[in-house]
This record gives sequence, structure tokens and C-alpha cells, in this order.
Amino acid sequence: MEQYSGGMRRRLDVAASVLAQPEVIFLDEPTTGLDPQSRLQVWEVVRSLLKQGTTVLLTTQYLEEADRLADRIAVLDEGRIIAEGTPRELKAAVGGKTLSIRLKEHVALEPYIRLLAAEHGLHMRRDEEDPLMIRVPSPDERLASLAVQTLMNYDCPIAEFALAEPSLDEVFLSLTDARKKEVVS
Repeated sequence: MEQYSGGMRRRLDVAASVLAQPEVIFLDEPTTGLDPQSRLQVWEVVRSLLKQGTTVLLTTQYLEEADRLADRIAVLDEGRIIAEGTPRELKAAVGGKTLSIRLKEHVALEPYIRLLAAEHGLHMRRDEEDPLMIRVPSPDERLASLAVQTLMNYDCPIAEFALAEPSLDEVFLSLTDARKKEVVS
């Protein structure tokens, strides 16, 4: 077994665990250290187990993995459950969708910020890590569409845009940040 890579040992562990077709299986970070292809293979094994009626308790720090595989999620912070629910319920609890707009070039945002606030009650902000990306929290598709149209009507140099619900990473960060603020207060 020592001649196998860490990823191969991880896959062998998962394979050995599912051979007996257990009613309940605990998988503790089964994709840690795996390459993307191996990770997808493990996800397929987990989906197969779920289809067969096996209850899978999965711990993972890869929240995309939890989003794809889990019916219910418990969010832990410092060893305590701080939230639980379906992925959709957790995402809804931290807010609506976000309109992400990539600009073609750097522009002064202040006029556009005032425009969206005045016409639609929306508050846009520049992404801290990407100066050409702006984010607009938006409760629904209709309002997001109106925001894009308004910006385009006023010659905002939009390269691309997308509307998405929060990721579970964003949910985790929002929940743990809110909890830290409660502890400090």
C-alpha cells in the first residue's frame, strides 16, 4: 500500500468502504488530495450509494462538494453547528442572488452607483480582488435585468454579466463572520 500515492490510497479507502453496501457510511473528507478526475469519480461513487438508499454522512471543507452531493448540510464553526438546512435554504438565509458585471475598462463608478440606487434601489460595489468586477445584490432576475439595461443605456462599458445565487463558500463566510461579530459585541 505504501507504493501508492496519497490519492490512490484515498480512492482505495473509499472503494473498500462501499464494497459491503452499508446502510450508513461515514466519509471524512474523501476527496482531499485527489486530482479533479479522481474527485469526480468519488462523487459518482457517492451518488451511486445515495441512489441505492445508503445514508452518507460526509465531512468536507470543499463546500462545492457538499452543494453537489448533500440533501442537508450542517455548518460547523469552532466545533459547533451554527446553521443547518438544504443547500438552497442556507443560501436563501444569507441573501438573494448577486449580479456580477465585468467591465471592459476602469471607470468611475460613483455616477453608476447613484444611478442604480435612484432608479432601482440597488447598491453596487466594486469587487475588492478584481477592480474590473462589480457586484450588485439583486433579489430577482427582473431587477437584475433592469440594472444591466440601465447601465448599458448610460454607456457603462460592460464586457459580461451573470446572475448567481451565493455559493456555499459565501454562505459559510457570511455565517461565521456574523457569529464572530456577535461574540465581539
